[in-house]
Amino acid sequence: MLTYDDAKHEYRFDGQRIVSITQAIASGGLTDSRWYNEVATWRGSVVHACCEYDDQGDLAESTVPDDAVGYLAAWRAAKQALEVKFTEVEQLHYHPIYRYGGRPDRFGVLPNGDRVVIELKTGQSAKWHAVQLAAQANFLPDPRTVRRFSVILGNDRKFAMHEYTKAAYSTDWQCYLACLSIHNWRGINGSN
Repeated sequence: MLTYDDAKHEYRFDGQRIVSITQAIASGGLTDSRWYNEVATWRGSVVHACCEYDDQGDLAESTVPDDAVGYLAAWRAAKQALEVKFTEVEQLHYHPIYRYGGRPDRFGVLPNGDRVVIELKTGQSAKWHAVQLAAQANFLPDPRTVRRFSVILGNDRKFAMHEYTKAAYSTDWQCYLACLSIHNWRGINGSN
């Protein structure tokens, strides 16, 4: 059974701790921790929660903090632009072969039948997002065919969307596997 402790950002499968997608990517040196601070963490958590409740039809508008209103409006505009039907919202996943866990923001289907994985961001766009989305796509059958989007939400009610090409998928997935290998090596050698 897969569990997640949000306070510790810790995944466990059958009681054993497993690495998260972002932890593996950080071990591979792809992320820039300068941008991780208390304000950014709060913003990301609150905006993700508002968007999640909105997508599930459970959002009480009066509970949305003033600082999150613009981000929520940006997400609503992005959803309308994509015309996506969600099949999963913030569901926990475990990869049984590579033993990592994650919680993709959204899995869905576009009007033409294409499957998508979508990652919401409230900060800057970063190249490692493609790697994160490749790892998330691998929770689905035939991940090479899954379209990958990062959606950068702005407090100004605007969004920027980036699609990572299917042609780049193999390189992005191999990059994730390299990060995962580095993480595992560091764990064995006591440097995680």
